Amino acid sequence: MKLVVSVDGVDLEFVAPGASGRYPWLVKVGALLLAARAGHLEGLGQGESANMTFELDNIGRQAADLLGRPVRAPAVLYDDAGDEFFSGLIQQVSYGAILSGMIEA
Repeated sequence: MKLVVSVDGVDLEFVAPGASGRYPWLVKVGALLLAARAGHLEGLGQGESANMTFELDNIGRQAADLLGRPVRAPAVLYDDAGDEFFSGLIQQVSYGAILSGMIEA
């Protein structure tokens, strides 16, 4: 998997440790959550957008220093075949030894 985050017009590519890529800091990608729509019932299933979480290795603040505050930055997750799997905007970021974030469509 590869996560590409666009910050100030620069595409930053994060890959899993051991994979070929500039930033091998992609530790985990969470499950893709899709919004369920009831269709005929007013208001049900309307409160959540499709989203997914990710985690980056942030030892020594490496990811935090590179990304800064990427809230509302475009992000695209690609599968192992290089096909786009999910895209959206980063809506949440949490900093620590692991930088955690959520991408929302």
